[in-house]
Amino acid sequence: MAGQGDFLEALIGKLDKQGIAYMLSGSVSSSLHGQPRATKDRRSEQQFRDALGVALVQWRHLDKDYLHKWAGQLHIEGQLKQLVEQAAEVLEEQEESGDG
Repeated sequence: MAGQGDFLEALIGKLDKQGIAYMLSGSVSSSLHGQPRATKDRRSEQQFRDALGVALVQWRHLDKDYLHKWAGQLHIEGQLKQLVEQAAEVLEEQEESGDG
């Protein structure tokens, strides 16, 4: 029986062959990059880093009103505030260093 790596390799090959853009994220991506999620605390830290990475890449395209609406409904306003603040800091640092 093929493992997860074999399955993903075959899937990615088919997507590439068809010219279909894709992105791996979450625990699948973390595991493939050697960062398994062993505990809930570690998982939540990794999920935050994953979300921060997406926010940084998609910053100009994010519908921030939509995010705030759902953060309110899900009672995660604090996490969203932290994410937005950290993303803004990183983007500012990138601009100052000429990387952004």
